[in-house]
Amino acid sequence: MTDIILSSFISLFALFGKVEQVDEERAKKMLANYLRRHYGIRNTDLYLDLYSDMRLAYEMTDDLDSKKTVGLICSSLHGKIQAREEALLLLRVMEFCECNESTDNTMFLTMASLFHIPKEQYQDFADFWPEYQNLDELKEHYQRGGLGDMKCKKFLNEVLNKFLEPMRQRRAELETDIAEIQNILKRGTEQAREVGAQTMDEVRRAMRIDYFNDAEMWKL
Repeated sequence: MTDIILSSFISLFALFGKVEQVDEERAKKMLANYLRRHYGIRNTDLYLDLYSDMRLAYEMTDDLDSKKTVGLICSSLHGKIQAREEALLLLRVMEFCECNESTDNTMFLTMASLFHIPKEQYQDFADFWPEYQNLDELKEHYQRGGLGDMKCKKFLNEVLNKFLEPMRQRRAELETDIAEIQNILKRGTEQAREVGAQTMDEVRRAMRIDYFNDAEMWKL
């Protein structure tokens, strides 16, 4: 996640936490676990401090226009990240704040509208498992018993296929254009070589074996 996405996510999370009255300490624990699990961020203090600052700012602003705030954040992100990332950002905020019937939540729909995200991108349950409104309902049924792994895996398979379908379509399109495939591979190879060369330069300097660029090494 780039800094702009991560900081925007934390800001939105803090805003939704205020609006949905999520306990701050509990929210910070969830945020820390999420950053560690999904992004490998071990030192989460900086991000938790940012969350606290944003939450405090929102709490101190009684006349906060939450729709306007969401709009400003969405505007800063739109065009800088892919639509899929926007949809995931949208879902994660709602998931963390555990809003009931989140897809009917006004702020949720405001974000979806500003990001121009079609409803089908965040309506997996309605598409494939209409017996449940959201993940919380599914989790509750699973924990009390009577719902097996096979049904859950079938649902996961449907969602994964839906996620992969645009990629499969793109692959099918590229199959008819061998020249473009070659160009993609060539560009990727050139980028990999450039990055690899930079990395190896850093390794040689760190290990003091940069024989041809470090004149000090040849001094007796």
